[in-house]
Amino acid sequence: MKTFSKKVLPYAGMVIVMIVVGYFAKQSHDNFEKTIVAQVRRQLLDTVRVESRLLNQRLLSLTQEVEMLSKEGIVREAFSDSYSKTTEERFFFLEDSYKNIKALATSLRLLDTRGVVIYKAPYKDDLGKDISSEVEASRELTDHYVPASRIINMTSGSPVLIFDQPVFKRDKFVGQLRAVIRLETLHSRLSRQEGGDTYSFLLDQEGRLLSYPDEHYLGEKITTLFKDNNLSMKESRFEAVMERIKKGEEGSGGCQLLSLGSPHKAQEVIVAFSPVFFGEKKWFLITVINYDAIARPLNKNVKDNISFALVVILVLFLSAFAFYQDQKKENAELQRLYKDLAKNLETLRSTQSLLIQAAKMEVVGKLAAGVAHEVKNPLAVILLGVGYLKNHLKSMDGHVPAILDDIKNAVGRADRIVKGLLDFSSISDLEKSEQDVHEFIERSLLLVKSLLIEKHVHVLKDLGKDIPLLSFDGNKIEQVFVNLYMNAIQAMPSGGELTIKTRREGSGDGPSWVVIRIEDAGSGIPEGVVKDLFVPFVTTKRIIGGTGLGLSIVRNIMEMHGGKIALENKREGQGVQATLWFKI
Repeated sequence: MKTFSKKVLPYAGMVIVMIVVGYFAKQSHDNFEKTIVAQVRRQLLDTVRVESRLLNQRLLSLTQEVEMLSKEGIVREAFSDSYSKTTEERFFFLEDSYKNIKALATSLRLLDTRGVVIYKAPYKDDLGKDISSEVEASRELTDHYVPASRIINMTSGSPVLIFDQPVFKRDKFVGQLRAVIRLETLHSRLSRQEGGDTYSFLLDQEGRLLSYPDEHYLGEKITTLFKDNNLSMKESRFEAVMERIKKGEEGSGGCQLLSLGSPHKAQEVIVAFSPVFFGEKKWFLITVINYDAIARPLNKNVKDNISFALVVILVLFLSAFAFYQDQKKENAELQRLYKDLAKNLETLRSTQSLLIQAAKMEVVGKLAAGVAHEVKNPLAVILLGVGYLKNHLKSMDGHVPAILDDIKNAVGRADRIVKGLLDFSSISDLEKSEQDVHEFIERSLLLVKSLLIEKHVHVLKDLGKDIPLLSFDGNKIEQVFVNLYMNAIQAMPSGGELTIKTRREGSGDGPSWVVIRIEDAGSGIPEGVVKDLFVPFVTTKRIIGGTGLGLSIVRNIMEMHGGKIALENKREGQGVQATLWFKI
């Protein structure tokens, strides 16, 4: 009996140890799975929110461009000329001015009041065709006096978004401008399928697939995905997701969807969904991740734990220590993955902010050009009228000349603002050539020489000897230097030193730069203003007529040259240092 016990007890002990270790391994696996799945759901929802905002911004920009294009003089005149070679050439120029239309529109048409195509880009096959009776691409002409948009299914099954904008000439309705956009083209610019584990698509509230990685399902109801797999929406648990979409909510959930790799096989997925708005319409951007992509590393962890349990049976104490170390490493890896996901999300949010700001500045630039053009002529008329009144008006009131001077000064300031708006919005193509930047530093100093003498400003130059020729637009860079010199001179009303330094920096595998520093000895910039100096209309010199557009123009010019600019208070004393970087 004792012999039997001695033989059995070690094996029983090993079995008990294996069961205990296996139990803890299973608990560890389950905890990891819950933690990672929860993190994936949060990150997936954050990602789809960011992408839906980007899509909203792209649709808003597209709407604004179509509206602006409908008001162009060329568009209005085209309805009088119908189609001509000149019209075609001028329209090609216009399309290049509206980037979202150029990038997204499958076609751009002009329809007269009868529904006849008088212009179509990029193909001319429909010219002169009457489409007023087409079900797929027209609507009642009585509705043409207001903007409208709708989604239709073309005969190919690919959903398109049609946007109509009425065109008026001298308050008379002459026709409509129509932009046709394929929704999968719009969506593909924001989210691309990565392998078969993660993909995105657009869905409306009725469950119609507006975009999908498999073109076979475009324009179909999402129920088709389940019919092809003989699986109902309720069985797949997608019905609960669809109910939330119909209510206009956002969120995430788990369900089964048709596998992209195997068209007749369902796979477990995690989905996240967020609304996309276009006018009164509401679509949903849905991002899907295959559950296997999450489970694979977890299943590998289970196999590792089983192997570890076998080791525990052989070497109990060593295996316990090894298990502890293994769990510690996995926790560290989990934290690293979480930090990487958080970092990627932050980068995505930052990119979204930059894209939105760039879109806003593009619209502001176009609006500024139009406003400046319309305001400049009335200002000239007012200025001429003031001059005439000052020379010919005889009045007993001694305040009249002073009031006329005030009006003249106010008109002059408005004219400077208009000129700044035109400069801000008219920066276009560069005429670059290889040139010596030192020559343009000297040439720009000559332009402000009289002001330097008048304000008692002394120029100190420390120019590097190894500065190569740079490729830039001389007129634009001269404008940059003059603007920075003027700012420095105005910062030293009682005189001082203007210092200009040039250096070559960077070497090895990294990029090389020519760095130019322009320093003054003024009172510096208030701390609360430094971060907004390059924002249009922000200025510390409004009392002396500053418009707040100069530095915005300077930054635009530097960015067009692939360079950078920074403005900061000097650390070693009073004054401001402007730093320019030109890539070699």
